[in-house]
Amino acid sequence: YDYLNGEVTSDDQYTVARIVGQNEDLFVMYNRAEGVNSEVGGYKDQVTIVHQNGESQQSWLDAGLSENGTSEWRKYNWNRSGNTLAIKVCNIVSGAPDYARVIVYLQGVHDLSCDTPDPPSACPSGYSKFKVGVQTDMWGNEVTWRLKEKKDNGRYKKIILRDANLKNNALSSKEKCIDNSKCYKFKIRDEDGNGICCQHGQGWYRIEVEDVTIKYSNFNSGREATKFGWCASENV
Repeated sequence: YDYLNGEVTSDDQYTVARIVGQNEDLFVMYNRAEGVNSEVGGYKDQVTIVHQNGESQQSWLDAGLSENGTSEWRKYNWNRSGNTLAIKVCNIVSGAPDYARVIVYLQGVHDLSCDTPDPPSACPSGYSKFKVGVQTDMWGNEVTWRLKEKKDNGRYKKIILRDANLKNNALSSKEKCIDNSKCYKFKIRDEDGNGICCQHGQGWYRIEVEDVTIKYSNFNSGREATKFGWCASENV
């Protein structure tokens, strides 16, 4: 996943699910062995599970899952809860792009199966639910963010969602239905220029569309911007 170093291009598609734990995080991804992953020979066309014990620590491969081979992986006593975390590959779908349909759940707490239908969207037809969550450090009042919609003239002037003066060391979230035919820009800014991680706490933010993560970041700089939606091949 070289896109972490900014090597991805607009022709590459990538999705990584990060499952945040108390002492370790899990990263679930589908290795299509194309684009930036074209030279990754191991676990080609499989869903890989990697764990990392903290930021900037060594990551370790736990499993490679496929539709026809080993399709399920379990982590016992996840987060010291006594519950088992299950990750299962339901099927691999060919298209543009290829993708893997995966379910993640706690056994006995929120059981799922590959036959469980997706929950209906709370938004009207042609719209999707956008959600942003921000975990601040001890200087949350320095953080502001905005979601802007691109106008017909190419400018991002219409602010459709915003937040500022966030609480310190706290998690906040907002959500809104957005038009699937529009292009959007999410921009977050830290007044002091050092972000929300990791000088004064372990902050982060996540933006999602219909519960699919578009961007997860520890945000350790002055500002970040992410474009998503119907944006053609624009650069941020």
